[in-house]
Amino acid sequence: MMRCRFAAWAAAACLAALCTGCFDRKELEQQAFVTSLGIDEAPQGQVDCTLRIALPQSNNGGTGGGGGGGAGGKEPLAGSGPVTYRARSVIEALNLANTSIERTLSLSHLTDVRFGASLAQRGIARHLRPLLRFREFRRTIYVFISRTTAREEMQAETPVVEKTPTRVADDIDLLSKYNGLMVEMARLHDFTNALDAGHEGALLPLFAVNREVAADPAGKQGVQADRTSYVAGHVARAGGNPVEWAGAAVFRGDKMVGYLDGRETTLLRLLRGTIKHAKFELADPLAHRGLLSLSLNREHRPRYHVRLGQPLVMVIDVPLEADLLNMDAGYNLQGPRQLARLDASLSREVSQEMRRVVEKLFRQYGVDPIPVARAARSQFATHAAFAAYPWEARLRDAQVTVRADVHVRRFGVQIAQAESRV
Repeated sequence: MMRCRFAAWAAAACLAALCTGCFDRKELEQQAFVTSLGIDEAPQGQVDCTLRIALPQSNNGGTGGGGGGGAGGKEPLAGSGPVTYRARSVIEALNLANTSIERTLSLSHLTDVRFGASLAQRGIARHLRPLLRFREFRRTIYVFISRTTAREEMQAETPVVEKTPTRVADDIDLLSKYNGLMVEMARLHDFTNALDAGHEGALLPLFAVNREVAADPAGKQGVQADRTSYVAGHVARAGGNPVEWAGAAVFRGDKMVGYLDGRETTLLRLLRGTIKHAKFELADPLAHRGLLSLSLNREHRPRYHVRLGQPLVMVIDVPLEADLLNMDAGYNLQGPRQLARLDASLSREVSQEMRRVVEKLFRQYGVDPIPVARAARSQFATHAAFAAYPWEARLRDAQVTVRADVHVRRFGVQIAQAESRV
């Protein structure tokens, strides 16, 4: 019995010696935490890697790490903006960064990687490989596209509510679940899976700098644009964060082939069934003047019917419920006949707009990000037969029918329009 106790105590002592708290021998004060990474195209096949470094905070709430007080108590350069390094690869740029950053770089707090548009158009597979192979890059980081350059967008980013840009990606991820103007935020793992999947087009969120807002951050000159825009970088507004997120970047393979604006992205997400509620405005189909503002709610997931052949035949059924939020016209909605007319008109208008989005994706870009291809997998005996089918080539002349079935269920707190009095 005593021998067993002695052996147990000896084993516990050995285990206690083996369990160390700081296994990498790096203290927090010895590390510089990269929170965002931007990758842009550079001459001669090189890349410009832009790093945003977290500003270190001392225990008393001030900046700086440890004693000393720095150069006259000034704020560290990490608080003044991102830094950029030109190299032949992302890993080489991270290595070169320690020629001017006095702490060891750590990617443990990296939240997002953004690619410049020109780089994405040439293909990003080569630049994804180090992100997938190097163990410090977690597959849960967000990936998106900067419509100009990642460096310009990172320099201009000034959050409206958050104190630092570090939490912006997490906030937008939550926001995209309730706002259809942007495609859902993509994580590195999900994006690479979409690239590897057969006959599926990948999508990434699209960020852009509104140069009118950047030139007048306080908004003193007011709104200069003449009309409403859903294009990232051209939203009609004054003041606020110069960076905007709206729409989606569309990929064929690893190359970006085009964009969708915010309105088209709302319709695409309803076609994909990836959003449950989306606000949407369209011209009043009954009054032929004014606008209708709706909340389109997913009744259940869309259904895709595919008949293989030449041409390819597709039918997409999208059942939707609608809440009426605003109506400019003066008619009322009392009575089933008026409601039936409104439902039929809305179904026709939404179906036509969805069809235009599908034709843009299929005919102009030759991609299927919905993806309808998944519904056709069961018609092939093997995965090899499915992979060998010329799906993308058949998309361009496919016969597509989109049937949005819209039913207005709720009218707010007013059914009859108030009569104007003179």
